[in-house]
Amino acid sequence: NDLYRNSLLSITGNATDPGSPATSKIKEVHYAVRNLTLGTTWWTGTSWLSQSDTYWVTLTSTPVQYFADGTNVTWSTGAVNFTSGHYYKLLARGKDVPGNITADSNCPVKYFWYDTTVPTTTITNVTSGNVYSSLPSISGQAGDTFNPNAANMKKVEVQISEGANYWSPWTGWTTNNVWYSSSPSQGNIYSAGVWTTSASWSNDKTYTVKYKGHDNSRDETEAENGNVEAENTKTFTYDTQAPISTTTFPAAGPARS
Repeated sequence: NDLYRNSLLSITGNATDPGSPATSKIKEVHYAVRNLTLGTTWWTGTSWLSQSDTYWVTLTSTPVQYFADGTNVTWSTGAVNFTSGHYYKLLARGKDVPGNITADSNCPVKYFWYDTTVPTTTITNVTSGNVYSSLPSISGQAGDTFNPNAANMKKVEVQISEGANYWSPWTGWTTNNVWYSSSPSQGNIYSAGVWTTSASWSNDKTYTVKYKGHDNSRDETEAENGNVEAENTKTFTYDTQAPISTTTFPAAGPARS
């Protein structure tokens, strides 16, 4: 309950009837979806309807009058048109051949948020194309604030490269393609809306920083595979060598006392 979901292609469940298979079988399954963000708005199977009473959508096994599996069936709905940032309530009940229906007090109920918006990350102390003589760290902001009911940030993932070399907080520069979200010195590089990282820079090198945010929403199987931001990229050059100047005119002459 109260998970943030970024995908829900259908609602599935089980229905059982404790009666004897010879006298009773599951005939129908009813489900209801309420959009709590909009109040008394219910899914009809094809659209949303505003009404105070629960709207039950009926699933039947056609053309047989009851589900062929009898006293223990698995059911699944079609797609529901969920809206990102909204809060939902799910209910289900069964009806057997004699007409007995699950009591309201025994209906399973689940609540969840639906969130398909990606988080946003920025770098605040590096500008693409600039040259830096000192850069102790790269830092920026991260948030999942497209709407007030988003899943919130989980992590910021970073890749720093120079040519065919990639930075690893654990091993230093390597030819392995490295993305990382934590480092030995600070753990998770993201915390409380701010992320920061650093690398070992060399003079006269051009570096590319790629970064993206992940939120805390869950996928179709309720695994923690959240919404992921598209990669952001910034490139900069590191230069610590001081310039050398000489005088060409006037020509050097004999020393004067």
